Amino acid sequence: MRALALALLLAMFGLFVAARLTQSMHPALPFVRAFAEAATVGALADWFAVTALFRRPLGLPIPHTAIIPRSKDRIGEGLGRFLEGNFLDPLVIERQLQGVDLIGAATHWLAQPKRRSAFARSLAQSLPHLIDLANDPQIARAVGQFALGRLERLDAATALADLLRAMTAGDRHQRLLERAMEIGQRVLEEQEPEIRRRVRQETGWFSRLFAVDRKAADAMVGAIRSTIQDIAAHPDGPWRAQLASYLTGLERNLRNDQTLRREIETAKHAILSAPEVGVYLAGLWGEIRGDLRHSAVVSADEIGRRIEAGATAAAAKIDHDPALREALNERLRSWAILVARARGGDVATFVAKTVQGWDASTVIDRIESGVGRDLQYIRISGTLIGGLVGVGLHLVTLALARLG
Repeated sequence: MRALALALLLAMFGLFVAARLTQSMHPALPFVRAFAEAATVGALADWFAVTALFRRPLGLPIPHTAIIPRSKDRIGEGLGRFLEGNFLDPLVIERQLQGVDLIGAATHWLAQPKRRSAFARSLAQSLPHLIDLANDPQIARAVGQFALGRLERLDAATALADLLRAMTAGDRHQRLLERAMEIGQRVLEEQEPEIRRRVRQETGWFSRLFAVDRKAADAMVGAIRSTIQDIAAHPDGPWRAQLASYLTGLERNLRNDQTLRREIETAKHAILSAPEVGVYLAGLWGEIRGDLRHSAVVSADEIGRRIEAGATAAAAKIDHDPALREALNERLRSWAILVARARGGDVATFVAKTVQGWDASTVIDRIESGVGRDLQYIRISGTLIGGLVGVGLHLVTLALARLG
């Protein structure tokens, strides 16, 4: 476009010279000369105006030229204010998003099987890279400090009481007790020889002479075995009732016995202050990140299928629940407004500093690449309009000459 505009300028200048030399040969040639003369002037004037925006014409230090390079900082600030005032203003965002079904658009997009599959596959493949981004010692320390802080603030006695309540609710502790009895029976069978050896060792030679040690061992092992079997066989037996009563009492004491609560808090702080705990918590994020990355790499296809299945279920749920869709839309609108209110100024500052950080040639290249063709059209239009004005002025000159 720049070459075309220059060629048109040279053509008008050549036409002007030719018409000026031959204008006496035909009555129409003065009109051609007037057109070409004014077109040349218009083309030169618009070339100067367009060039002065970006650089000094012919390198001459003419005032008020190279406007954009000299004003790039002001342009950056103005662009930042323009974005903040017209696009990132909370009221503007609220007005633009009002009534817009963003969640519905997202679910409609996910309703297409190919898109949903591609989305899930891309997300699953990106997980290892996203996890790698978090491979930072500062993040590890922050995670450790966060975990330690949460544990320091934890009400350990109340947490234990809640655990006991959850364990005893619905007689869940009975299943744990039954499992404990199975383990106890197995341990007894495995350790019976050791128990008999200890009994024999603790009795004297006189008792061994009359096999009292063997009878004592039989009685001890039998008593333990029968107790375990009795507890396992009678869900409503006294042993179980006594255990339930003990757990209930312990839960109550954990909530109300201030002495016990203080002792537990003291024990908790003593444990957390141990160096080993700090070392473990500091390395906690590395272990979590490593496990997550390994799972993401090994099970990428499975993760992708689960993401796709989850997206399908979520989209179906949202499509069939208008109240949920509207609630999600409202949350999204509120979040967008909140971000605009909190970070709109930061975006404007970022844009301004980015433009200010460009050198003059970068600014010129960016703007010319966007509007360069239109600027050359201005030169072409100036050439043609200048020529028409020249013909009009020539007609006025002829009319004034006849009147004179």
